[in-house]
Amino acid sequence: MGTMVFLLLLFGAFNAEAGWMDSAENAWQKTQVVTGEVLEATKEAGGEVLEATKEVGGEAWDASKEVGGEAWDASKEVGGEAWDASKEMGGQALDASKEALASASESSSEPESRGPSPEERFADIWEEVLQHLDDGLVVFDKIKEAPDSVFIGEDKKSLRKDFNEILDEMIAMLDDPGIRALRERIDSLRSQIEETKREIADYREKRVTAPRKHMVKTTKNGYDRRIQEAEEDIVGFEREIDATHLQLVEHFKAIGLELDLNQVTVLLSRVDSDNIIQMSVVFDILKKITAQLMALTESSEEEIKTAKRYYGMHVVLIEAVLHMQSKYIDKISSEYLPKIDEITDKTLSLSRATQKNIARESDARRKEIYRKNLQAQELTLKVARLYVDNLKSQREKVVVAKKKAMDDFKLADNTYETVNVSADLVDLLNSSQDAFTAVMTLQVPEIVPFESAEMQKKYQELSRMIQAK
Repeated sequence: MGTMVFLLLLFGAFNAEAGWMDSAENAWQKTQVVTGEVLEATKEAGGEVLEATKEVGGEAWDASKEVGGEAWDASKEVGGEAWDASKEMGGQALDASKEALASASESSSEPESRGPSPEERFADIWEEVLQHLDDGLVVFDKIKEAPDSVFIGEDKKSLRKDFNEILDEMIAMLDDPGIRALRERIDSLRSQIEETKREIADYREKRVTAPRKHMVKTTKNGYDRRIQEAEEDIVGFEREIDATHLQLVEHFKAIGLELDLNQVTVLLSRVDSDNIIQMSVVFDILKKITAQLMALTESSEEEIKTAKRYYGMHVVLIEAVLHMQSKYIDKISSEYLPKIDEITDKTLSLSRATQKNIARESDARRKEIYRKNLQAQELTLKVARLYVDNLKSQREKVVVAKKKAMDDFKLADNTYETVNVSADLVDLLNSSQDAFTAVMTLQVPEIVPFESAEMQKKYQELSRMIQAK
């Protein structure tokens, strides 16, 4: 009888093993290379459980022949452990296979790292750009003739709002979707890292009261494996972030922004990185648009009306530059800097309280913890001061660049109103190419590597705090 029960338990362990092996094999077929390592690991683990079960089962069989009662108890215990172990390993293998399959599906849906070239993208959006420029020029001309303010109807203020909306739509259209997709991928990976860290903390908490052996519940060893797998996931996420940074280096190079890997990493740590990248991308396309307008103006020969239309579009492009610069300056002044001031004030207040606690505390252990807290607070203040300096410096660069763009706009607007010969417009359009390059160069930030990984981490943390609503 004891032998029969033991064999039934052993057969249950084999069935459990077969169940999770089938699940892993099914995931292997779906995920191919991605889940290969998971399948191999689960097969090896399953083999060890099977061998251990057979070996222990043999001993239990011998024992059952000698002492029936004791063999009965031993076979129940051993069979239960085998069942627990095989079920736990099989469940984890199945979970891992499912996760790998989900990861593979997600990866396959991600945007290609190598999208269309700048030239191909420009060709795709050219007609839409012309439409926006035409719409913008119509409103631009209306603004000149409209009254400053009226109770009913269009005035300069209402028309300027309409004009800015057209500029915003055009700027969004000119933004590089490839760079944007890579930025979003990095943000997603960082979010996954934070989520995985929270999972690790949760596993460690649950491990404290987890049983060493159980037929249903996750054991301490089970949580150990989950923690190890999560830590390996984080390493994988970080490697993918590094690879994405390298792709961004190539994308930036294509638009004339020469940055190395470290500089890209620093740039992406800034809260204003989206603004800086967008301005650089759009300015590069504006140069291409101006070159096309110049070619169209030349082909118009002596048709001054057509030539002026193209030059008017160029004036609208300069307005787009001014609009982007104004929004950036305002964002630093009214949003980013005030948020850092708020963080600094709270940290200073906390730091003063910490110093008082250190002075009052007599217990050496608590005093040491207070000192470590104070060091962390001082690092926050140091990085916050650096952040403020960086943002103010960049704001000043854009202020200088905006002044130059405004001078170019005044000349272009005056020329648009007075020119009568299309050849003059071609000359001015040709010189504007250098103007766009100069403006872009003026406002590219000086990107200095961080003193330490700790400072970079704190800088990124402050960026998240500034962006938090």
